[in-house]
Amino acid sequence: RSDLGQLQCLELEVLETLLQTHSGNLVSHTGGRLLTLVTMREYRSEQVRYVQSLEAELKTLKKKASSGASSSLSLEEHGMCSSSPRPAWSMQWTPVTLEVSGCQYLGSFNGVYVLQPAPHHDRNCYVRKQADAFNRRSSIYFWESRNGEKQCGWWLGIERGKGKVLAAYNTDKEALAPPSSNWMVRNWTGWVLAPTLQILPI
Repeated sequence: RSDLGQLQCLELEVLETLLQTHSGNLVSHTGGRLLTLVTMREYRSEQVRYVQSLEAELKTLKKKASSGASSSLSLEEHGMCSSSPRPAWSMQWTPVTLEVSGCQYLGSFNGVYVLQPAPHHDRNCYVRKQADAFNRRSSIYFWESRNGEKQCGWWLGIERGKGKVLAAYNTDKEALAPPSSNWMVRNWTGWVLAPTLQILPI
């Protein structure tokens, strides 16, 4: 105990008082030994080994991280990456909920959208969590080129009736998840960019 600090000695004495039996041995209620005493030298050598193992693990993780960063850099240097950057979340994981905001074309498009069990044209489909004033729910979905290239891409739409749809459109055919920006809406002049419209995971 001579190598312990005053507070450590006090804590050890309290433990001994709480756990000591009439025979003076530290035992558990089942009769087994409860505490194993070690010397400070053994304790410190175990601490050193523990820190060394942590440092070795950290070095391995840093090596993996730098290797991944360099491979990404080399792909960009050789022009193998797409010219239009993708949000990191669209490549690595599937968000369960998305939030549409900043849509001035149709206010009821704004809100929270929930991932649906079945895909649409082999990509994830989302439906607005709450219905609008007419009990309609807008959807975010992908449409492939079966009806022509002009309709191929991502859509944010709601059925108006008689087969007509109010919609926003994104031409990004390569995105595996709904693009976060560069959505267009249609007015009397044709398709125009809606710069404030965003779709982001929450």
